[in-house]
Amino acid sequence: MQRIIEAIDKAKHEYKSADHYADLALQYKETDKALADVYAAIGTEEIAHGDKIHAQLVRIIQDHRAKNGAPDPVMQKQYDIEHQKLMHKAAKSKAKLEMYKKPA
Repeated sequence: MQRIIEAIDKAKHEYKSADHYADLALQYKETDKALADVYAAIGTEEIAHGDKIHAQLVRIIQDHRAKNGAPDPVMQKQYDIEHQKLMHKAAKSKAKLEMYKKPA
């Protein structure tokens, strides 16, 4: 259980960082393109980090199910809620970085 909580926390952190860098990229897109490009690149890297951690989270859950069967309904519901939050954070950050790529 500790691995799951930790992985969720770390993935959240990566996606939050990606969102922050995406905001900076958008902020400087018109006034300092070189700096904005660096922020966009870092944001993209942060998303990749979050995606890697998320993939491990999915693997841990699948391994648990294979060994122990389905988790209890309360635990499953909590995981589902946290998983949806992660996916929302990732999608939000990815959308901002896509906006950055579009010409002004």
